Amino acid sequence: MKKKTKFSLGMKIVTLLTVITMASVGFAAWVITAPVVEKETAGAIVVDTVEEPEDPSLVFGEPTWVNAGDKTATAVGENLNKVYFGKPAESDYADDIVENPWLTNNSSDTEKMKAYLKVQITVNVATDISIAFKTYDVETDAITDDFSTYSNYITPNLSVKAYNGENEQSLTTNFVPDKPDEHGNQYCELVISSDGLTAGMVLDVYITIEFEWGDKFGTINPYNHYNKNEYNATLAQEAYEALKKINELNGVGYKVIIDKKAA
Repeated sequence: MKKKTKFSLGMKIVTLLTVITMASVGFAAWVITAPVVEKETAGAIVVDTVEEPEDPSLVFGEPTWVNAGDKTATAVGENLNKVYFGKPAESDYADDIVENPWLTNNSSDTEKMKAYLKVQITVNVATDISIAFKTYDVETDAITDDFSTYSNYITPNLSVKAYNGENEQSLTTNFVPDKPDEHGNQYCELVISSDGLTAGMVLDVYITIEFEWGDKFGTINPYNHYNKNEYNATLAQEAYEALKKINELNGVGYKVIIDKKAA
């Protein structure tokens, strides 16, 4: 059998990024995170209520991170708001990867590509509801350049389920993956149509924030994508550059902004 070259990509990039101080958590974890939920606090999930106190169309309860995107979810737990762009769980390794894979990840964290947020919404006036996903700099709390910069590597998606009591509420939704804001930056928005909503409804709404591997990795985990092939220097350099791009997301957080849809 031909001898394979061992190439530990993770350690190489850890050294580089420690020098230029871009990623204090290290490359092995590949983490994007949203902080603990606190209303109207810098670096937190922001729930903007309607600024019409004399006639609020929608009233929002306290948002909580849960472990599923439907009513099977249980209470808040540690790290439920974190997403890890890491190696796959061992049970998810592709069957066709090479023996003695050359791309490795020495972190104990495996990929976690979904987070779930629950919020109760009281509908006083049937109106469209906007759920927006925006990224921001954790240190400055400033909304960052649009996430489309990373769309070839990682793509976010939003989906939602709602329950009116024990019954699932039928919803009409429209997901816009690349909506421009007032500065021209792109963000994701999911709009729940007022169709089917009626005044007096109290809805338990479950929002799923899901990230998917992009076309650069064949829409699968980089571990599986690259280790399907024998090592060669060109492919190793490609993997290095692609995963270095993913590592830029260390220090980037996201906000989910729930509001009445602007007219």
